[in-house]
This record gives sequence, C-alpha cells and structure tokens, in this order.
Amino acid sequence: MKTVKFTIYLMLVTLSFQNCNSEEKNDQTLLAGLVLASLSNCFSVPEQAVVKDGNSATTTTYNCSVSGKVYTCVPKDGGNTVTRTYLSAELAKLSVVDPPSFSNQHVQRGLQKRVEGTTETNFVYNASNQLQSVSSPAATYSNYDANGFPKSNSIGNTITYTYESGRTIPKTVADGANTYTYDNRGWATQVSFGFGNPTTIEYSGSLGICQ
Repeated sequence: MKTVKFTIYLMLVTLSFQNCNSEEKNDQTLLAGLVLASLSNCFSVPEQAVVKDGNSATTTTYNCSVSGKVYTCVPKDGGNTVTRTYLSAELAKLSVVDPPSFSNQHVQRGLQKRVEGTTETNFVYNASNQLQSVSSPAATYSNYDANGFPKSNSIGNTITYTYESGRTIPKTVADGANTYTYDNRGWATQVSFGFGNPTTIEYSGSLGICQ
C-alpha cells in the first residue's frame, strides 16, 4: 500500500512540474510574440551614418537619436543638425531613409517636416498618402507610378524609378543628373550627381520610430 501511495505521489509531482514548464514556455512564447508585434509597429532608422564624399574625400559622421516620432542626427565634428519629424511609423514604412545631409524630396511618404540648421522643409500628402507638395524648393506633385511615387513635379523634374522584384520601395531614384541608390531596408547607400565620384554612406546600429 505504501508503495502504491508513493507511486501516486511521484506521478502527481511529475504532472505538476510538467504543467509549470508548460506555463513557463507559454509565457515565453507570449513575450516573444509581444516583442515581435511591437517591432512590427516600428519604422527602422540608422543610429549612425557615415557620409563619404567621393569628390572631396571628406567624411562626416552623424550620431542619431529618436524621441517619439522625431529623428535627430548630429554631426560628430560640428555642423548642422538634421531633424526629421514623421507623421507615423505606418506611413513612414511606405518610403525611404536618406542620409542626414541629403533629402530626396520626391520619394517621401510619412515625413512631415525636415529641418537642417535654419532651413525647414514641410511635406503635404493627399488622401492616398502620396506626396502632394514640398515647401522648399516649392513644388507640387500630381501623377504617380503604381507604387504611389511621383513621376514629375511642377518645377520640371522627371523622376524615374527601378524596383527589385516583389518590392514597393525603389532601388534607385533619378531626377536627371541625381541618382539615389537604396538597400533592401530603404536606406540610401549612394548618391550620384552625374559627374565625378558618388557619395557613399555606411550605417551602423538601428533605432525605431514606433506607433
């Protein structure tokens, strides 16, 4: 009888231990799911950008931070701070990220305002979240490609795009002499001006602009 009771006791302890392990695993799975869901609501931007001018052989390093929907990049060795304010992470995901010292104005979707030093540029969008106007240099946009990016504007720019298969964010954007090249995150890695050597950009770290 004692043996039977002991055996039953062992079975109960084992079942209890298994249930605890199961609950712990479920908690871990839930936590991982919440983290992934949180990250999926964020728009990724670089923590540091190193801009290498191909013609002057100068290098500028920007250290960046995020506060809410405001993304600020400060040049390490002095110069103009660049601040970008986004409408939302969801809308920002429709667009690209340019190096702090550059602004490919044609392909912004979700960027509300860009300030570099004392120069402020504001962006306005239509009901389909397509770029409608830019304040500086002042221009309006009205015709768009299948992915919602403008093909021309009121100041005479004709804008052309290339896309990798299955993607809706451009691989390259050109408006004549200027060509921007983007990686699979939508971060600009090269800017060509139609003469000399292109400017290249290297990144490290990432930050999140979240909902």
